[in-house]
Amino acid sequence: MHRSVPLLLLLLVTGCRPQAPEAAVRVEVSYSFKAGCITVHARDAEDPALEASQRLEVLARGPSTVVLAVFRQENWSHTLELTTTAQEQSCEGPEVARDVHTVTLQQKGDIERFAVMLEAPDTDEDGYIALAGGGTDCDDGDGSIRPGGGEVCDNRDNDCDGSTDQGEGLGTPWYPDRDGDGFGDRAAAPQMSCTRPVAQGITNFAENAMDCMDSNPEVMPRSSATETRCDEVDDDCDGSPDDDFTLKGTACTNVCAGGKYICNASHDGLACDAPAPTAYYPDQDGDGAGDERATPVPVCPGATPPAATVANKDDCDDQDAHNRRGRAEVCDDRDNTCDSQRDEDGVCAGKGWKVLTDAALTVTRQWKTVALGPGGLPVWMAGDTGVLAVRTSAGQPFKSLDGNCGAYNWRAAWVRPSDGHVFLSGDGGRLAEHDGTTCLNQTTVPTSTNNLMGLQGFTSGGTTQLFTVDHLGRLYAWTPGSAPQEHYNETPPTYQGLHGLSPTQLLAVGDKNGDGAAPHIAGYPGSGGLAAVTAHTLAGVPAGYIGSLRAVWMASTSLAAAVGDGGLVMTWGGGTGWTRVAPPADNTTAPFSSVGVLDPSSLYVTDTGASGAIRRRSTGGWVTATTVDRPLRDLALSAPGDIWAVGDGGRVVHFPE
Repeated sequence: MHRSVPLLLLLLVTGCRPQAPEAAVRVEVSYSFKAGCITVHARDAEDPALEASQRLEVLARGPSTVVLAVFRQENWSHTLELTTTAQEQSCEGPEVARDVHTVTLQQKGDIERFAVMLEAPDTDEDGYIALAGGGTDCDDGDGSIRPGGGEVCDNRDNDCDGSTDQGEGLGTPWYPDRDGDGFGDRAAAPQMSCTRPVAQGITNFAENAMDCMDSNPEVMPRSSATETRCDEVDDDCDGSPDDDFTLKGTACTNVCAGGKYICNASHDGLACDAPAPTAYYPDQDGDGAGDERATPVPVCPGATPPAATVANKDDCDDQDAHNRRGRAEVCDDRDNTCDSQRDEDGVCAGKGWKVLTDAALTVTRQWKTVALGPGGLPVWMAGDTGVLAVRTSAGQPFKSLDGNCGAYNWRAAWVRPSDGHVFLSGDGGRLAEHDGTTCLNQTTVPTSTNNLMGLQGFTSGGTTQLFTVDHLGRLYAWTPGSAPQEHYNETPPTYQGLHGLSPTQLLAVGDKNGDGAAPHIAGYPGSGGLAAVTAHTLAGVPAGYIGSLRAVWMASTSLAAAVGDGGLVMTWGGGTGWTRVAPPADNTTAPFSSVGVLDPSSLYVTDTGASGAIRRRSTGGWVTATTVDRPLRDLALSAPGDIWAVGDGGRVVHFPE
């Protein structure tokens, strides 16, 4: 209940009562809480230096109303600014409420009246205002919690001094029990608390400190003196780890020399730690992963492992350096990770083997050759009756250039790395260059009735030199802008393909006698007069074989492959000797038309069978990558993830597309 207490407050600049009656203000100050002190401060609105104030202790009055009278001094202006404040507990306490009024007193004898209401949050009515209201009560909902109150053991700051029980010496000791076995960590400092503490990362607290390893729930004081686990740990907290395994640490012998008994892997007994031999597995493809199907060779420490072996069996295909466990899957149509899946997890982004249907590649065209620039672009292809097309950017449609270089049957192509120009060779000894817009440097070899069957180019010092062979055993050299020169005439061999690494490292393939009776491979130095070429030997060609080699690819000075009729596949490792590779089980007769080799693990072939297959050789035999419904005539590739093939009926195949 509020009650009014009249109070006369005289605010004088000099501190004395005015000689003559002046105008006055009657202020009724009400406050809804247990204020400690009411202060009224007056100052002249026009001269702030003229001011005065007075305080009144009101704590004993509780919520109340105070009536104040304010007299204007005669040397003051007519306008006064009155500030009324309340403080908590005493006149030295924090300010918790404020009101500011401006009044104008016109003449002597005037009395202005107004009321002021001061409010502050004191929900629990303990005389202390909530912190949010500028007071010192840290819990305004509980009258027992206030500054100066007594601290009790309840995990609360009863006296609002910022400290709870343990900060003021209250509570009992608790020890962390991180492994939850009921025993506290003997090495931990106790935490004083009136109740069981809760701490981040700690499962429990115990009122004892008996656990010698509080990170392991299996380690604790036990009533039994026997340790059941051999784990280098004092499981029963008696000060001696593994003391019931009496042979631990004594000498023992394994396959390899030396050792002692230690705890076994299951920690329920002992094992001999004498070094075991390491199993080494063959690594034929040199990718650091051993063949999982091979029998391991045991090697004791200090002994030298056999050559070309590794101490793991992470390879599911030891003929393919692109496949092994632990590597990432890439888009190359292979099981790179040895999980029996190819190109999984979307690495090809929905792309794969695809027959292209661009308008420039229609079924009326008979493609005979495809060639790639550096990194796989541009892509050029050519064929019968002068058909010619190019793609210069990934994914774009092919541009038709049919007839730009005449209506000749083009058999081979090569792309110059520096500018992407394509060079063509074909029937009637024809040679030409195309820059993507115009056909350039059209010419014929000296014996223009011969059909040119292969083309390989090289650049050096800004000069381009190309080599080609014909079906009558001749080798020609051509520098665009000059007339082609005949270098060799090896009649009777018939040549079907040419490839090489430099002008002095060329391989030509065909048949030996010009009658399709025996496969033939010759090594050309590619320069000089009509010196004899080197005939290579072919081992493993089946007795009675009839046919010709159709294509050759030289990947390095120690790796090449040639393919031909009747499923014949030959590989080369340098020198002059070649070895036959068993053909795919599903193709022992259909002619292989083209071959591409990047490394020992990347040998691809096409055939002219009705299915038009593209195959890759692997350690388990041959993998059929894809088939089309027309014979395929040529293949080119820049990487395992960029393979092209072309053939009859406008068929153009790409991976990935």
